[in-house]
Amino acid sequence: MVERYRSFGAWEPNPVLTVEGLNRLQDIMTEARELDKRVPHSTIVNTEFAKKAIE
Repeated sequence: MVERYRSFGAWEPNPVLTVEGLNRLQDIMTEARELDKRVPHSTIVNTEFAKKAIE
């Protein structure tokens, strides 16, 4: 599964989900017809825990 996500460019070694990373994920989900409407990064992403994890 990880290799598949890496091949799509959707696997990040850093746990902080960036705007670009979310956009890429939403592109993949849209192409797979799993996502009808894009959601803004600020609405669904909380990077607080990921940032603490990499400290």
